[in-house]
Amino acid sequence: MLISTLVALALSAPVAVAPDSTAISAARVTAGDHGKLPWFQGSFEELLAAAKKENKPVFIDFWADWCVWCKRLEKDTFTDDGVVDEMKDFLVAHVDVESATGKPVAQRYAVGPLPTLMFLNPDGTVRDVLLGYLKPKEFRVAVARIRRDQGTLNDLRRQVEAAPKDVDKRIALANKLKETGDLKSFEEQVAAVLATDPERKDPKVAKFAYDALMTRVEALWQQGKTDGLPAMIQAHLEQEKDPTVLFRGFATLASIHEELGRMAEQKGQKEVAAKHVAEARRATQEAWKHVPDDQLVRFGHQFARMLWQGRAEASAEDQALALEVARKLQDPAEEAKDLDALETVASIYFWNGKKDEAIAVLRKALVIDPNHEGISDRLKEFGG
Repeated sequence: MLISTLVALALSAPVAVAPDSTAISAARVTAGDHGKLPWFQGSFEELLAAAKKENKPVFIDFWADWCVWCKRLEKDTFTDDGVVDEMKDFLVAHVDVESATGKPVAQRYAVGPLPTLMFLNPDGTVRDVLLGYLKPKEFRVAVARIRRDQGTLNDLRRQVEAAPKDVDKRIALANKLKETGDLKSFEEQVAAVLATDPERKDPKVAKFAYDALMTRVEALWQQGKTDGLPAMIQAHLEQEKDPTVLFRGFATLASIHEELGRMAEQKGQKEVAAKHVAEARRATQEAWKHVPDDQLVRFGHQFARMLWQGRAEASAEDQALALEVARKLQDPAEEAKDLDALETVASIYFWNGKKDEAIAVLRKALVIDPNHEGISDRLKEFGG
């Protein structure tokens, strides 16, 4: 793949699923040996009833037996005396998302990647969520904030209610809603943000709109609904002016076409695969037009490499484009001491009949690393 955008697609935002209420009532939350926290024992319904009766917030550790970082949390964080003390005002529950009793609870709260550390209000609604492993000190700081109800869903909703025209506050609320898996409410906030700037002239609105689009793309990709994704992204980019978003969007579009092409090839659909490859190439070329300086070496090298590897079937326009990319890539690649990129630059120069320039680039590369065999071999090949 040209860039690692599709890695993000695998880490998709969770999609809420309506649980079976009977299963939820029957689900039991067990303690077991999972650190020093006083894990609640009883059904999930009993846990919520206790929270309501005692007016206590709830902490749920969603885990699975295969989750390495879940076990690290148990070993490092949930055994920390400071963490135990910080959690004294919470009812705490430990839920195995793959168990018969834990799965409906995980579905109710649209749990995605593990570890998922969820905090509920006494009425069972989501207050906040933390994703991934946190060291004891990091966890204590986060819990203290959540206990004070700062930066939580409750807090962000209050802020939006107090200042409904504040775009920054709505974006913060939308992002928190996405983290907690409430995509319906997330889309409501997206619509409210875009209503303030329909043409996305503000860069932060443009970036937010693109991120919202990617949330939809990720959900559809997970569901296997891939056919309309390129058109969805293309339509969004046709209305876009922000260069950063245009780069990200076309780079993502290239990756999706490349992956769809690979999938079509596996199914023996050679014509479909060829079309996706061609579209990936076009999207990459569009992304190159908007590449930011901090991505020039990485993305430029990938693009140049793709053009170089396809030289056997390249047109005169392709060859000229490769030379353009190589010229723009050379100086930043030298500054970054990226020898692989410099080898590709030299190869493209040589392909375009610029032997002296190719040899000069390789010699500069050898100054950086005199023992680089690939550079030495290429220099001999070019007669240098």
